[in-house]
Amino acid sequence: SVQVARQLPDTLILTVTEYEATFAVQDAAEDWYLVTAGGKVVERIGAQAAEGHIKIADFAIVAPELGETMQLADGEGRPQNVQTRRDALLKLLQEIEDAELIREVTSVSAASTQRLCLTYDGRFTVELGGTGELAYKLELLKYVMAEQKDSASGTIDLTLKQGKQAYVSLDSLDR
Repeated sequence: SVQVARQLPDTLILTVTEYEATFAVQDAAEDWYLVTAGGKVVERIGAQAAEGHIKIADFAIVAPELGETMQLADGEGRPQNVQTRRDALLKLLQEIEDAELIREVTSVSAASTQRLCLTYDGRFTVELGGTGELAYKLELLKYVMAEQKDSASGTIDLTLKQGKQAYVSLDSLDR
């Protein structure tokens, strides 16, 4: 975005703000693109550069145009029936950014609107369920992760199926 301000008598001040592109998604040709939490395509990048960003799974970007909102297809390249999944994904991306979890999350997935998942620090699969109460779920995730050992890995269930509780299943436990 660009803001223009005038300073009298004869000065213009331009303030340019870059997009914060923290998410990476592939197209059908396996090229990587950076997108914002709002879904705007901002740059085509290489596979190595994609490693430093949160990867979007279960989707492929279709006909990416820089500066435009991404259009997605499912994992098999079919663009039909992905609009509601895309909306759920975009809500999750925005909530991750709002919760300041950009550095901790390594990938996100929206297999369906009721099966949102993310990978935390490459160690935990976090099941979020649907988009309801995402902000609460991500705050609960921070609390749960503060209680985990650095060497622990496993699954964290934040679907809130049985009340407002998190369930942690560890793969291994260092003693």
